[in-house]
Amino acid sequence: MLNEVHVEGTVIQNIEHAGTRLVRVAIAPDPGRGNDAAYVTLRVEPPLAAVAATLKPGSRVRASGYITHRDYQLFLARFAETAETADEDAGDLEKLRELARSAGKRIYKPHTLTEVKVERLFV
Repeated sequence: MLNEVHVEGTVIQNIEHAGTRLVRVAIAPDPGRGNDAAYVTLRVEPPLAAVAATLKPGSRVRASGYITHRDYQLFLARFAETAETADEDAGDLEKLRELARSAGKRIYKPHTLTEVKVERLFV
């Protein structure tokens, strides 16, 4: 089987987590393939992480690598911190946040993140 990916896009977000650089990229569709951009996370480890650290939102980047995934736990507290409400009344959301804070790390959802492990990076 072949697992090789080549992507080119615009940097949306660039963060460091545990020595690994995670770069979120928006990829514009080719003509005739729709109008919405696709979003992908590039996982860039040392030594390429030093180069990736210089990327700013809006920068163009081209990367080659392979698709991989990571399993992690999405804790209710983390979800509640970033959740938004569809209506003007945020009372229910605040109640959820209070409940989540009291639950600590006892309530979570197993989650999988699919990403591109970068082997070559062109800035």
